[in-house]
Amino acid sequence: MGTAASDAGGPSAVLEELNEDFLSCAICLERYSDPKILPCQHTFCKKCLVQLAEKRAPNTLMCPTCNRSVGVPVRDLQSNFFMSSLLDKVPEKPEAVSPQKCEFCDKNEVSSICVECEQYYCTTCIKVHNKSKVARSHKILSVKEYHEVNKKKPFAVQPLQYCDVHIENQLKYYCDTCQTPICIECTIIDHKIPKHSNRCIKEVADEYSDELKGKVRKLKVKADEAETSKMSAKAACEKLNACCKEEEEKINKKTDEILADLRRHMEVVEQKKKKLVEELKTEYTARVKNMEIKVDELEMKHGNIVSTCSYLETLVQHGNPGQILSAKQVYQQRMDELITIETKPEIVPDLVEFKAHPGKDAIGMLATNACHQNCSVDNIPKQLIKGDTATLMVTTRDNQGKQVIPRQVVKARVTKPDGSYEDIKVQDNNDGTHTVMVHGEIYGEYKVSMTIDNQPIPGTPSLINVIEGFAMPGNKSFSK
Repeated sequence: MGTAASDAGGPSAVLEELNEDFLSCAICLERYSDPKILPCQHTFCKKCLVQLAEKRAPNTLMCPTCNRSVGVPVRDLQSNFFMSSLLDKVPEKPEAVSPQKCEFCDKNEVSSICVECEQYYCTTCIKVHNKSKVARSHKILSVKEYHEVNKKKPFAVQPLQYCDVHIENQLKYYCDTCQTPICIECTIIDHKIPKHSNRCIKEVADEYSDELKGKVRKLKVKADEAETSKMSAKAACEKLNACCKEEEEKINKKTDEILADLRRHMEVVEQKKKKLVEELKTEYTARVKNMEIKVDELEMKHGNIVSTCSYLETLVQHGNPGQILSAKQVYQQRMDELITIETKPEIVPDLVEFKAHPGKDAIGMLATNACHQNCSVDNIPKQLIKGDTATLMVTTRDNQGKQVIPRQVVKARVTKPDGSYEDIKVQDNNDGTHTVMVHGEIYGEYKVSMTIDNQPIPGTPSLINVIEGFAMPGNKSFSK
């Protein structure tokens, strides 16, 4: 019966506070149907729990709200009688009204309502109902009384609870031993004293209600604490989001600075690249031009030699003796000149190579062939104090005498006074100079040899006399 909780006077303030969410199952989102309460005190429809249990392994049902283990089969779960009562009290539709005709005979006007059966009866049918042995203990109210009581105290009129075993008996007692409501027959059959401790159900309910009120007060304190903590957590979320945004801005700012530096660096590198390419093209253009001049010179020499040979061959084959001898002196001088001219000059392309710089800040430089005869070694001391180090400077130049970065390798070797020798590290300064360090370890004469492309550099091998004492400026020294 879904309309017994409403009347023409409208729902009370208490009922208005109960919204549909409170009366709806969290699984199906519809009003509870046969509500069952779990050990964690959450309530769901029986059919929803059955469907949920079928999808899981046996004895693994979890509460959909708090994920706590249920631990018992759905069939053994207790019914939530309080929720069932609320469902009857709160109409699903506000406009629902009490029936006008008897719900038993569907003819006469209603006059009474059975609270337990939750049905409206006419005067005749209620008499028949009261004669039933099962319904003798049912509470009967007139429609007017029911509406007045329900209007003032919506939960004052509720159906009595009956024993599941002795269905005709009301639940009037409570077994403390078994922790369950029982009827009068239960007290003498399954819950007999002294093995079981039984009390009046109202006494136990009042006692437990006081206990519940105390726990509710504590729960409200916990609820306030949770609400305060929730607000703090929300504030923390806002702070975290704000901090995240702030740190993101820092990252973006730093990244923009780095990108700006990279762009500036790229511009500098691009300019250096452009300059190197222009220098490379200039060097190769000059070398190609010089080689073209050689081509023209050789072509001219080749033409002169070929034309002279052709003429002389023709003269020898077809000329008479007078003709052959008439210009002997002229041709003899010409032939001697052509025979002595240089026709096999050294044709070696003077290459220019790019040498990448080992560091990241510079691109590199252009290296070309150095002429060993034009290279030099400076800062060679005649004497060196034992334990000191002499720093020699090698300058590499091309065949025009221009200081260049060489394509060839510069090497250095030192022969010590005891006859032993070792190769010395040569530091390339990447500017057409190389640094060589000679350390005076023992007394005597050191011989330093330097080569480029295995060709000796003028001024080497150089002799350095290692002495004991101290040297004066200008390579003058005092010795012990």
